[in-house]
Amino acid sequence: MVNDMKVLVVNETLNLGGAESISVEIANALVEEGIETYFSSALGPLFEKLNKGIVFYEIPKYRMLSTLHVINALEKIISKIQPDIIHSHGATVSVMSGIALKRSKVTAVNILTHHIRKFVRLPQWLSVYLLSKYCDRIIAISMSKFNALQQEGFSASKLILIPNFVNCDFINRYLDAHEKEKIFDQLNISQNNPVITTIGRLVPEKRIDQFIEIVALYANKMNKRVTGLVVGEGPMKQHLLKIAESYKNYVKIYFTGYQEDIFKYLAISNIYLSTSQYEVLPVGLIEATAAGVPIVCSDIPGNSDIVKNGYNGFLVNGSKENYLDCIEKILNNHQLAREMSMNGKEVAKSRFDRKAVMDTIITQYHQWKNDKKIP
Repeated sequence: MVNDMKVLVVNETLNLGGAESISVEIANALVEEGIETYFSSALGPLFEKLNKGIVFYEIPKYRMLSTLHVINALEKIISKIQPDIIHSHGATVSVMSGIALKRSKVTAVNILTHHIRKFVRLPQWLSVYLLSKYCDRIIAISMSKFNALQQEGFSASKLILIPNFVNCDFINRYLDAHEKEKIFDQLNISQNNPVITTIGRLVPEKRIDQFIEIVALYANKMNKRVTGLVVGEGPMKQHLLKIAESYKNYVKIYFTGYQEDIFKYLAISNIYLSTSQYEVLPVGLIEATAAGVPIVCSDIPGNSDIVKNGYNGFLVNGSKENYLDCIEKILNNHQLAREMSMNGKEVAKSRFDRKAVMDTIITQYHQWKNDKKIP
């Protein structure tokens, strides 16, 4: 397929976050496929992650009072580059892109990938109205998100299911090239203790407090030292440090902060534990299963799109004791752990691999471009 099109990827900002990281990964993958790729957002730390072949246009940082300034900036950018596809990551910036597109009179397809559970800035009815008016297509990253968007009033013809992705080949090469013993030494972590890991922003809905409590309860129950790794940054860090301190007699919890290289932590992990209250499609969970780490996680939409209970991990309902039982099953049964590891890699490769997902995205870009009517 000839990639004779221009794609503009848009985000509000390039701050650290899941949606922002995915938008950068998509843009990088597009330019590697030979597609003329542009990126527009306010500046942030992830700017350094953009492929040098991407043309970047800065827009003002979004505030309610800056809405018109952002729309004007986007209109100028769209008029200048004449994109075929505008792929926005976030409902607000997608509506602003749609308004700018109409004002520019450029013929392009305006696409939204919505990464979070619900619309937060406007009432649901108004969000549905504006997105239905200004977005041509909406990508749902999980089946639960697809169903939720339909229930909120979006036409099924406007929706498509395309998940987040990871680079499975890169992950496998990384794991093959790094010896666990050297990683343990580098991180100054004991090789004698089980390592239980979680990745994510330190915010209330991730329930990292429960992660700490469950790891500590397991250590106390088994009368053994356990290492807990919390990979991520966020506003709850100081509160969580206090909780971890209260369990220091049972467990050593390491708070690594934000890490560009998460795979060194996954490489030494025996279990990936997620106690999140809600998710859409957590990239950390996909990365862990791609790295072959058995999963123990809350049985919620998003998680259940990735984990098949008893196959590549356990989906847990109810009490902390249920989490403990699942952790114990994996750590006490090396054969089960090996099977879940292999199964997890197969799940990631078959459903969430970068190449397959990007092939789908690019194919859809071409189809939507061809379907777009001249105004």
